[in-house]
Amino acid sequence: MKRQQMDTTISPHLKKLNFLNKVLPPMSKQRKSREEAAVVLQRAYRKYNQRKLEEAYKNSRKTFRIEDRQNSNNKKHTTLRPRLENIFFSKMSLNRNRTSENMFCPTRKKLLLASSLFNEAVESVLIFGGVDPHHDYGEGSNTGKDIFRYIPEKNAWEFVAEMPEPRHHHGTAFVKGKIYIVGGADPSRNEQGTESYISDSAWSFDPIKRVWYNEAPLLEARKNFGLVAFGSEIFAIGGQGRNFMALKTVEKFDPDTNRWTKMAAMHTERTGSSSIKYKNSIWVMGGLYGTNKKVKILDSIESYDVRHNQWTKISHAMNFPRCFSSCIVMCDTLYAIGGAGKTPENKKNTTSIAAVDAWNDKKKCWQKITELSIPRHGHVVAYLGTQILVIGGVTTTYSRALSNVECFCSQRETWIRGVSCLPTPVSGHSVVTLPPSSLLHQEPMPILQAIGGF
Repeated sequence: MKRQQMDTTISPHLKKLNFLNKVLPPMSKQRKSREEAAVVLQRAYRKYNQRKLEEAYKNSRKTFRIEDRQNSNNKKHTTLRPRLENIFFSKMSLNRNRTSENMFCPTRKKLLLASSLFNEAVESVLIFGGVDPHHDYGEGSNTGKDIFRYIPEKNAWEFVAEMPEPRHHHGTAFVKGKIYIVGGADPSRNEQGTESYISDSAWSFDPIKRVWYNEAPLLEARKNFGLVAFGSEIFAIGGQGRNFMALKTVEKFDPDTNRWTKMAAMHTERTGSSSIKYKNSIWVMGGLYGTNKKVKILDSIESYDVRHNQWTKISHAMNFPRCFSSCIVMCDTLYAIGGAGKTPENKKNTTSIAAVDAWNDKKKCWQKITELSIPRHGHVVAYLGTQILVIGGVTTTYSRALSNVECFCSQRETWIRGVSCLPTPVSGHSVVTLPPSSLLHQEPMPILQAIGGF
């Protein structure tokens, strides 16, 4: 009898819980989809990181003030290269503004100017140039000069500036608070009936004041090449030269001296390859070998040791030959996304590829983890937190250029739908992911680079 009385007795806490269950809506039954849950988790994770960064900034605010005073007292700046004339500035200046107050980025106050393209809490994704090869150059917005920025809060792309000259198949890198745009082809010269002009130009762009500067040109003009930032230096790797031959040459740019230096060449000539900084070396994967008449698609991989200036062939090739793909490193995992080639399912024709492969460093092999909804090549990839954005490109499935943007959550390994499309279809463009301004004054962190192709 005592046991029965204990079972039937209801505690005051249980009565209160039963009352709340009747009054409040059953929230536990309102289950979210996997995509919605991923968005909620990412938002919570970013807010958590932001709170940590704000606390760290408050604790070290006095240190930043001391650094700013020292910089303001030392105003003996060296005379640097003049900036370009463009639609925003008509007068030439002999003194170049110093955009880097320390070895990583400008001061925190300058990062938050109204003209700044940096976001304080999240990354800023910028798209540079590119054209729609299925439409005539100059038709509509097919100018090859537009720069767009993605706004996560509004899920929209906005036009922010123009490049000094139109470019496609160029390279872009972010180093020391500035964006470098190197090489590529000029579509305006193609429109005039001449042969494709491959440029050796190099510019730098201040994302705070939106000002362009001239930089030293490449030692060898090239397009469809890899441009990788490693530390405070930039490497231009392979590509296609003015004789339409694939290149294996490598150049290194030092922003402090404004000088390109010839480095050790790759073992294999390749154009349309994908290049990325992975761990302590630079990986170059796939691409094309040969001329326009005879072309071979590669599945080989080479690794460059920056410290010893030496190339090494990776014994484990890609799952199949591919070119004009894009790669990115996320949470120490290397991804190869899309491209063009002959897959095991279709060995006869060269088509756009939907496969997304990840490098398993322990097993030393590539593993297919998912597929794009639209097979594509000539796209670019960027990141927002742990989400990978696959932007633009062309596809043989529909025989057209794409404005579509696909988003993959690397943490949950799921696709997130609903990301806004680019204002115009584009291929041969480049992308840079600017880190949040709140991170730039913390300890040095690696900046991801993703280079697109055709």
